Amino acid sequence: MTAKFLRILFLLLLAIAVWMGWQMAHLPLWGYHPLSLLLCGWLAIMILFRLRQAGDAVKFSYWKLSSIAGVLLGIGFPPYPLAPLYFVAFIPLFLLVEHIIAQNPKGAGRRSFLYLYHAFVLWNIIATFWVANTALVGGMFAIFLNSFFMTIPWLLWIQIRKKSASLWVYCLLPVAWIAFEYGHMQWELSWPWLTLGNAWAALPSWIQWYEYTGVFGGSLWIWALNLILLPLFRQKERLRLARNWIAPGLVFALPLAISLLMYSQQKDLGTPVEFAVVQPNYEPFYQKFSTPPELQLQHFLELSREVLTPQTDFLVLPETSFEQVRLDEFDINPAVFAYRQLLANYPNCALVTGIDAVTVYDTFPSNASNVRTQIQGRDTIFWAATNAAACIDTSDQHQIYRKSRLVPGAEIFPYNGLLSFLDPIVKKLGGSIYGLQMQAERSVFASHGHKVAPVICYESIYGGYVTSYVKAGAQAICIMTNDGWWDLTPGHLQHLQIGRLRAIETRKSIIRAANTGVSCFINQRGDIEDPTEYEQTAVLRKTVLLNDIQTFYTRFGDWIAFICIGLLVFFPLGMIRKKG
Repeated sequence: MTAKFLRILFLLLLAIAVWMGWQMAHLPLWGYHPLSLLLCGWLAIMILFRLRQAGDAVKFSYWKLSSIAGVLLGIGFPPYPLAPLYFVAFIPLFLLVEHIIAQNPKGAGRRSFLYLYHAFVLWNIIATFWVANTALVGGMFAIFLNSFFMTIPWLLWIQIRKKSASLWVYCLLPVAWIAFEYGHMQWELSWPWLTLGNAWAALPSWIQWYEYTGVFGGSLWIWALNLILLPLFRQKERLRLARNWIAPGLVFALPLAISLLMYSQQKDLGTPVEFAVVQPNYEPFYQKFSTPPELQLQHFLELSREVLTPQTDFLVLPETSFEQVRLDEFDINPAVFAYRQLLANYPNCALVTGIDAVTVYDTFPSNASNVRTQIQGRDTIFWAATNAAACIDTSDQHQIYRKSRLVPGAEIFPYNGLLSFLDPIVKKLGGSIYGLQMQAERSVFASHGHKVAPVICYESIYGGYVTSYVKAGAQAICIMTNDGWWDLTPGHLQHLQIGRLRAIETRKSIIRAANTGVSCFINQRGDIEDPTEYEQTAVLRKTVLLNDIQTFYTRFGDWIAFICIGLLVFFPLGMIRKKG
């Protein structure tokens, strides 16, 4: 491309980004506007780098390869069933890195970084631009920081690849990547939405073996095809020879055939239990938290009366259905009192609902975390907030679960002990460094011999985490969520489809209650049943099967990731021993 064309393209992209930003400043809800803002803004920045390399055909080819990889990764992610694109999505990056190393191994990592980062930024923007609908600055931070984290396994691998091009060295990159994906699930900056195995969420019939491998089996499948196909793309004439497609064909077809066979034979197992679901449809930014609580309660009760029958065993309401519920005064809360009166007519039914809860302490508790101090007149109040779930019935007893996988930024300020100096800035942005109170172990809600998992929103992204509910006795999974924060974008559909993977991994029925988004039932092979529409007030009722099955994955967890972590430890030790 000529420098003149690039300058014109830069000005055009910059104009679109500025126009999108101006519109967002004047619109209450943004929809797809952040996609245009972030994508055009980022491409404009990249063109500035390209202008410095005008006339360099080699570097232009690097930008093309990097962009192709980023676009394939972005459009291959749900909600659209284009995951097979991932089988070749990393090949452009392999070709790019190999060429840079061949030119001059010294400094190959530094010279590869921007191209790798560009690919991962495109992936993150295209697939998860909607996070900026909740908070623009926070969304941008998540996108650009997550893209940086994704370059780390590649940069480490490049240092080894410079010294050797053996097959074992190429196998080390998938090992490092899967170890990174697992590690990204464990810390306070966790954002595992783009774990490669999640890409198959829109094609559940393809990955029924997740009950043995979890999502890392899907990641491994993607890497295996990329590595096997790489030699064919190095020498394109090899693409024309049929015998070169035997190995890729087998690696593609065998897992697919096994899964399709499992899918055809998989039946829901267990005891029939009737569930009712309420989707109240409150827009979260301007309606949910501004509508008087008594009006919301009346709306919930009307919908509940519409859907309940004498045979209903569980009534499930969405995340944070009721606000500012003091746990120390739980039984006298108006919503609790009203629902106990309602359930008196349905003695076999238990309510499972999300609540915005508060715990108030008489003195500062030495063993409690996330406790805040507030001065009211002459009194000092000690309190802690939590995003929780509650289970009540006609008895005087209740069960509480505190959400413990928290959304970075929105629900937890990562490593607040180290970054507490940012407290004034966080407060100005409407947040708090204290975050929400959690609990150490998973717990289940029990009613009349049935046990369900109270999974709250973001927690449904973590496969290994959800299995801990099953180990605690859960026979079905209730996902309570509020997906309206992202407006009518792919975000709520991605969240829905990733939840399907939990059904396959655990072979548990899922009952999904969304404030708005998609409420539905998901059977034990991952099929979505009776879905509602976005921005729809709706009620659902269905008999689903509850069971005590513990799958291989439930028992052994993310064993593929554990093996990869072990191999990463073993490899440097082997290199040291070899040198010695």
